[in-house]
Amino acid sequence: MKPGDYMRLRREAAGLTIDSIALLCGGGDPKARAEAQNQMRRIENGEGDLTDHHGLLLKLRGVMAFDLEVYEKLVLYAADQELPLPQVCRGCGCSWMDPCADRRTGTCAWADGDPTLCTTCERREAAHA
Repeated sequence: MKPGDYMRLRREAAGLTIDSIALLCGGGDPKARAEAQNQMRRIENGEGDLTDHHGLLLKLRGVMAFDLEVYEKLVLYAADQELPLPQVCRGCGCSWMDPCADRRTGTCAWADGDPTLCTTCERREAAHA
């Protein structure tokens, strides 16, 4: 998984759009909102990473859940594919450090038959099938 794909999955899992990220991170300043929107698009499109945008990284940590260690490992893996990849759900981007949780089912785990899918996304896929 690419770092930008991970951030897109985590943003979507939080129910946020790029526009809402821009509003939450840029506040009332139109220039800051436009910059946050542009940076997030570039990150998700693989045109740089959050290490290039430290200010946005700090703001994002306050508005959506993501595992900084997983993100950093994905960035490092992109540069050196000899490193091990972290386990990340291909459906929502959760990891063991930031699992899905809801009132009905509690915290997710890894699906028995697919180590790239959490149990929450496994149930979601089964419901749509």
